[in-house]
Amino acid sequence: MVSYWKRLGASAGTASLLCGVLLFTPLITTVAFPADLNAAADSVLGDVISQTQSLMVSMSQGCSGGSSGVPPVNWGGLQSHGNSAVNALNAARLALANQNKPGAIQQINSAEGELDALINGAHYACSGGAHGEDPVGFAGYVAIKAAVKGQLDVVKRFLS
Repeated sequence: MVSYWKRLGASAGTASLLCGVLLFTPLITTVAFPADLNAAADSVLGDVISQTQSLMVSMSQGCSGGSSGVPPVNWGGLQSHGNSAVNALNAARLALANQNKPGAIQQINSAEGELDALINGAHYACSGGAHGEDPVGFAGYVAIKAAVKGQLDVVKRFLS
């Protein structure tokens, strides 16, 4: 790496200094600006709430039938899981605002469980076939859940 810096006309000392600054910048940011991390986590939680609500709107008309789709057979139970996920995410935001990181993590874990129940409950939840059919957009629901859980895992790492 030093030879790379020398080709650029920098000394080994400059290279070491730059590498040190680059390596410790995330640490410095974490220590010096915790409010920014909380704001970023809150923003992600807000986005996940919005994504969950949009997912529920889509699921409510996700089965074939009617002029624009019909709800899954067990929509009441699925809707309950979706609402519980949104409530847990809002509780996580409140815990974060109150500097209660363990509480926020606990609420995020609860929301993830409710999201799992929401998506898993939609599997074969439409009328038809021998055992029911998946909603038309089921693969998309699974992809959204995976993306949301990835976002929540990042938030939990920041809060740990």
